[in-house]
Amino acid sequence: MSDADEKKVKRARSSNYTQQEKNLLLNIILRFKHVVESKKTDAVTWRDKNSTWTKIATLFNSQSPTGTYRDVTSLRKVYENVKKTVRKTVSDEKVSFKKTGGGEASFNDDPTIDLALEVINTKTVYGLSNPFDSDCQGDKQEEETVQPYTEESFSCNAENVETVIIRMEDELDTPVDTVDWGDFKVSHLHTPVHSKLKHNSSKAMKTTQLPAEKEFSAATNEPEPSTSTSWSAKRRPITSALASSDISKKYIMLADLKIQIAKHELGQVEISRTRKEQQDKIEFELRKKSLELDIEIKEAILKKIDYLNPSDLISLMK
Repeated sequence: MSDADEKKVKRARSSNYTQQEKNLLLNIILRFKHVVESKKTDAVTWRDKNSTWTKIATLFNSQSPTGTYRDVTSLRKVYENVKKTVRKTVSDEKVSFKKTGGGEASFNDDPTIDLALEVINTKTVYGLSNPFDSDCQGDKQEEETVQPYTEESFSCNAENVETVIIRMEDELDTPVDTVDWGDFKVSHLHTPVHSKLKHNSSKAMKTTQLPAEKEFSAATNEPEPSTSTSWSAKRRPITSALASSDISKKYIMLADLKIQIAKHELGQVEISRTRKEQQDKIEFELRKKSLELDIEIKEAILKKIDYLNPSDLISLMK
């Protein structure tokens, strides 16, 4: 039989999986879920998965309630179909839970789904939990507990109300110091400041004096001991900002220095360039003279060779 004929031959179809077979398969996979559900894709992981599925097939066929032989390919296909069914069922439950129009949400009570959720990574089914927006599940929200309104609670509330009323009345009875501004006029603002107020302001100015402003004695060049123990002496000295004119002068001086440095560097570069040109010119002249001397020497040798006899040339060559 040729290869084309073999492809045309249909695979022998086995019987459908029963509910007991699916539950048995999921129970066996639950023991090896750390390998079956591993997300690694290296060669070692694939080798472990293949060997694990071979073990699963052996255990399944030894405990099969129907006695039907199932190969590894068939078992893996059924497991993938179960995972697809679980994801579709969970998605339908979410849609049914958020559906408008009233009524109860529909839930699937299939035990295979609960067993499959123990094996499958739940994040691939439910996704990441989000307590906000429309992704929040209503059953996870905290419900407010309403306590029944009894006679005891009514009496407690009444006592609390009475105590609050009594306290408010006591507060109203206490005298409050008020200032009478009835005789005040705008012209009073132009009146001179009271002497007591002037005295307090002068004290405040003394306490806010900076430590840098202490007087030094001319003989010892040491600061005079301070008689005031005010807290203002521990303050940090305030550094005043430089005037814009001082800053501009410093920037101008810095720019002039940079210009001078740049001019000096340019001058040095020009001097080195001229020196290099002079050296190159001298070397060229020396090489030219050496070549001319070589030419003259060779021409003189050739003239002498022309005047010699052939016998003399042979003797010279020997």
